[in-house]
Amino acid sequence: MTTPSQSVSQGSSRSIPESSRANSLGIDQKTLEQVVKKLDQGGPKDAKPKRGFVRWPFPEANLEMVINTTGGGGTAVRVAARNLSCGGIGILHRSFLHPGTKVRVRLRSMIKGMVEVSGTISRCAFKGGVLHDIGIKFDRLIDIHDFASADLLEERYTLETIKPEDLKGNVLYIEDSAMDKRLVKHFLRSTKVALTISESCADALKAVEAGGFAVVVCDYHLPDADAPEIVRKMRAARITTPIVVVTSDSSKATRDCLRQLGANGFLLKPLSEERVHRALGEFLLAERWAVKGDPLGDLDAESSKALESAFAEELVAGKQLLVKFVQDDSAMDAYSVCSRLATTARSAKFTEIAVLADSAAKALATSMSCEESAPAITSLMNAIARQKAIS
Repeated sequence: MTTPSQSVSQGSSRSIPESSRANSLGIDQKTLEQVVKKLDQGGPKDAKPKRGFVRWPFPEANLEMVINTTGGGGTAVRVAARNLSCGGIGILHRSFLHPGTKVRVRLRSMIKGMVEVSGTISRCAFKGGVLHDIGIKFDRLIDIHDFASADLLEERYTLETIKPEDLKGNVLYIEDSAMDKRLVKHFLRSTKVALTISESCADALKAVEAGGFAVVVCDYHLPDADAPEIVRKMRAARITTPIVVVTSDSSKATRDCLRQLGANGFLLKPLSEERVHRALGEFLLAERWAVKGDPLGDLDAESSKALESAFAEELVAGKQLLVKFVQDDSAMDAYSVCSRLATTARSAKFTEIAVLADSAAKALATSMSCEESAPAITSLMNAIARQKAIS
């Protein structure tokens, strides 16, 4: 197998007109994926220092970047992306770029289309041939879920390094096993998490309906119900608290079922302290779960009610479009509607609908089939109908 530098050298030596190059290295998507795989295999993993944010694979052969120049202008180049995190992006380029150089990269948001993100070159490492591995630190954190398809029910969490003392908040743990309760309490010994334990579905529903919990952690098997039933009952009761399910069943069918019902996270047994911290940190620390701005906060009661009504009407219009696209089996159009509904619902603080719209969009993006995504789409439509009945 060729080395990354050999792959790049061979690709860059081809006679390719600059206008037809996907990137400065002259490599296509398939070659890029081979290069990234080889780079990721280099060196023992335990020797790599942990970062604040997880770097998710993001091989993109055609990424537009502008290198800022004095006077406010810039030089546009096309580079290959290697990985992405909330705090930055790794790229591959044929030329050395000095650390401290200001740049702008154009990323495709699944909700907003193309957006420009500014940052600074933080490192540039020569890898051989013409290959340079470059790190860019963003000026502001991004919501990585807007740009990369990564499912929390696949345990693809955002934070890589968490200080236990930073974890604080009220967490409900639904578990009847004495050993598992003792284990989780031990994992949280150095945190500031206030853990409340319920041993049945009935007790958990009473506790969470009273409010005050930032996260619900639920074991799959309980004396009076299983996790899917608990998730269904909580969502039916309009409880929007994030729910993380703990189970030893890693099957796709189980994850898909939980996703469609509105679960938010997944932890596979056997548990570890680090993974429990990362799962809780996603909801107690990660900014992506906070509503950005409060569009209703500065309004009087009458204006707020009118705006809520307008949001509700927009949701209903979106549902009508969704029905049409499902009938036409137009998965891409249905995905676009679900993404917009998620954004609108989150802004209006219709959290249940936002969660279900996100789930429907992810199901459509994965299957590219309205028929296969029908359970998630139906759950979303039913939630919109319930909201309309209340409004």
